[in-house]
Amino acid sequence: MNFYIHEQRVFSGNIEGVSVDSVRDARLITRMAKKKYLFEADVEGAKTLLQQALISVPYSIPAWLSLAELYNDEGQKQQSRQVLEYIDQLTSEIKRWRWEKTLVDYQVGRTEVLSREIAYIIEKIPGKSRRDALQLAFTLWDDPNDLLVHVGRENVEHLLDHAISKKMPQKGLLFWQVMQSNGETLKKKKLLSFLNMLLQKGEVVAAGDIWRTYFNSHSILFNQDFADTFLQRGFGWRAIKSKDFTFKHQPKSKESTARNLHYRFKGWENLNFHHLYQIVPVTGGQMYEFTGQYKTKSLTTDQRPFIEVYGYKCKTPYAKSEMVEADTDWTNVKFSFGVSDDCNAVVVRLRRHESRMIDNKLSGQLWLKNFEMLETGDSFTVLDELPE
Repeated sequence: MNFYIHEQRVFSGNIEGVSVDSVRDARLITRMAKKKYLFEADVEGAKTLLQQALISVPYSIPAWLSLAELYNDEGQKQQSRQVLEYIDQLTSEIKRWRWEKTLVDYQVGRTEVLSREIAYIIEKIPGKSRRDALQLAFTLWDDPNDLLVHVGRENVEHLLDHAISKKMPQKGLLFWQVMQSNGETLKKKKLLSFLNMLLQKGEVVAAGDIWRTYFNSHSILFNQDFADTFLQRGFGWRAIKSKDFTFKHQPKSKESTARNLHYRFKGWENLNFHHLYQIVPVTGGQMYEFTGQYKTKSLTTDQRPFIEVYGYKCKTPYAKSEMVEADTDWTNVKFSFGVSDDCNAVVVRLRRHESRMIDNKLSGQLWLKNFEMLETGDSFTVLDELPE
C-alpha cells in the first residue's frame, strides 16, 4: 500500500516529503532541481538532481535545458553552449521544446541560431509558441527589413498578422507591400482587420488605396443600395444596435438587388441617435453631392433624423441634410458639401439630436434607400471655407 501511495504522489507531482532517491521520473526530478536552485540557491544540489534526471532518462530535453540555464547563470558560457549544441542534435526537426530551447538560446546569447529557431517556430508551430516567437522577433529586430531578413520572407504574412494585432501601421504596410510583390494577398476578414488598424492609426490614404483595389472600385459610397449585409469595419457601413429601436433590411425585389433599410423607433427614450455610419475615402479639394431617399410613418418630436457629413481625422466643413418629415411617402434628400485639401476621408452618418421638449421620446418608422455620393467636378478651396 505504501508503494502505491508513493507512486500516486509522484505521478500527481505532489513530491513534498518524497525521498529524491525514490523518484525515477526525470520531469519531476528536473522540477525539484529548479526549485532547489531558484528558491534555495543550492547550485550543487540542483546539478546533482539534474545529473540524476539524465541518468534516469538520458534524452530528457527539459533536464538538459535546465542544465544549460544553470551553467549560464554560473557564468560558464562555454559549457552552456556545449549543452545547447547537444540539444540541437537531439531536437533536429522536432517541434516539441523548440520554444523553450529558443528562450535558453536567447538567455545564453546564441544570436547566431536565434534567427533559424524563431523562423522555424513562426512557420511550423501555430498558437502560443508562434505568438511568443513573433513577440521575441519584434523585440530583437525593430526594423521591418531586419525582421524580413532574420525571420524570412516566407513568414511575411505572420509578420503582418503581428503588426496588425499590435497596431504597427508602418511595419504592416511594408509587409503588405512585400506580399503584393510576391503576388499574395489576405483573406477578406484579415484584410478588413488590417484596414481597421490603418484607419485607427491615421493611415487613411493607404487604407483608401487598399479599399478601392480589393473592395470598392466602382463607387464612392460602399453598399449604397443596402444590398449586402453590413461589414461593420473598414469603409463599410457600421450599424450599432440598441434596445431603443430595431432595424432590418427589407427583402430584395424581383427587379433589383437593392434593399431598403427599415428603422422602427420604440418611443422609450429621448434618443441621441448616431448608430449608423460609414467612413468614406474621398479626394481633398473636391465638391461632393449626397443623394438618397427616405419614407416615414408617425415619427414623433421636433427632433427627427437627418444625414450629416464631417471629416474623419481631419477638419473639413460640416454639412447636413434637412430633418426627415414626420409622415411622408418616398422623398428625395440631396445636399452638397466640400472637402478640404488635406482631408482624405469623411463620415456619412444618420443622426438625431435629443429633444428639449417635454414630449421628447422618439417613436415611429423610417425607411432609407438609394444612398449615393458623387463628385460634382467642382473644386473646393480654402476660400470656400471662409464665412460669408
